[in-house]
Amino acid sequence: MFGVPAVYVGIQVLTYTEKVSRYGPSGAGSSLTFAGLVSLVIGVGYLVAAYGTWSFKPWSWKLSVGLFAAGALSSLLFLANGLGGPGLFGLLINGGLGWYLYSNRSLYMRFVGPSAGTSPAGAAGNHR
Repeated sequence: MFGVPAVYVGIQVLTYTEKVSRYGPSGAGSSLTFAGLVSLVIGVGYLVAAYGTWSFKPWSWKLSVGLFAAGALSSLLFLANGLGGPGLFGLLINGGLGWYLYSNRSLYMRFVGPSAGTSPAGAAGNHR
């Protein structure tokens, strides 16, 4: 759900970085490059997590919960910096989906196996 838009935003930001560096204030291009790369990495992470969760891979639950927790924390930073709308929206979406995955971990572990939620070494034999 979040992966494709995040990858698209990352690509668009990286596309406009050159124009902003040429015509905008000094240093704006480098900060936009960083923001574009972060958006791209997070978008790819969401896509990998979605694939893993859909196919019940043992590593996907931890990755998904971690990405949603990071998204909720970044939304709190938006709220702290006065960006109420995006911060509240991101907090509701990321927090809600993270809470849903965390509260339903027993359902997920039933399909994957109990060792998937304990340690990566315990999950080594649980591939489908």
